[in-house]
Amino acid sequence: MGKQNLFLTLVLIGLLFVGCSSKTAPSSQHTSPQNTTQQSDQFLDDFEAEFEDELSKSEEQYFQSDPFEGYNRMMTSFNDKVYTYVFIPIAKGYKAITHEKVRESIENFFSNLFTPISALNNLLQGKLKQSGTELSRFVINSTIGVVGLFDVAKNQFDIQQKKEDFGQTLAVWGVGSGPHIVVPFLGPSNLRDIVGFFPDSYINPIDYHSSRGYN
Repeated sequence: MGKQNLFLTLVLIGLLFVGCSSKTAPSSQHTSPQNTTQQSDQFLDDFEAEFEDELSKSEEQYFQSDPFEGYNRMMTSFNDKVYTYVFIPIAKGYKAITHEKVRESIENFFSNLFTPISALNNLLQGKLKQSGTELSRFVINSTIGVVGLFDVAKNQFDIQQKKEDFGQTLAVWGVGSGPHIVVPFLGPSNLRDIVGFFPDSYINPIDYHSSRGYN
């Protein structure tokens, strides 16, 4: 994957992380406009808490008997500075200039793009019903939901997301997580999930479209 595609992937993951950092109510409960506003007010608090939680896990849990301890400590310190001086200011600016509904539509759009990846991984895990659910979500949101800007499948048909990735597929196949590794910009991970990232990237619609465009 080229540098341009890798950078774009990191940006998309960051946007999805920012959008998903606010915890949503269970599907059986209806969220009132007042509750939606309250959730929006917690946008930055949840964003910062998520990173702080990951960083504390790195320090307290992962560095014991860590074969990559020196690297992981260095990368954790690097990520901490990036989160503090780059990601959080960007998140604040993003919230300040972007209406909540627009942020939600952006999150829906990119989430919909990754739905085929989830459908395939559900299939590889033997979860045929969940794979069909993801495909149904993709078709509904790509059409009625205006290329995924609106999550019609969830809001109108109560079809809930069944997200899976290749790292989870490897876990189902019995592959161990391997050593803890801190990924630049993305934070704590493990060898299995890093390996799983590459097969997912090959069927990522954005990367596939970009690579086809250069042929």
